[in-house]
Amino acid sequence: MAARVAASVAAGAGAGAASVARSLEDYEELAVRLARCAVCLRRARARLIDGRARAALFDTAAWVRRWEAALRMAAESRAGTARWHVVVADRAE
Repeated sequence: MAARVAASVAAGAGAGAASVARSLEDYEELAVRLARCAVCLRRARARLIDGRARAALFDTAAWVRRWEAALRMAAESRAGTARWHVVVADRAE
């Protein structure tokens, strides 16, 4: 399960499938390739930096806004001033 989570995080960060090792041998091959090829390493880093800047996974401010909205909705629901189910939809911000 941890490997799937890590692969999802890598994909969400823009690392791409080529950066996900499916076995220990794949991991070793990837590490050696990045260690030996400076261009490959620079490209991998650039993909991660670019992906991090664009990925919702790293958008803490948006996550906090949605969390706060959910808490407000839950409080309103508890007070009887809003619907019972709390759903926070993603919106373009």
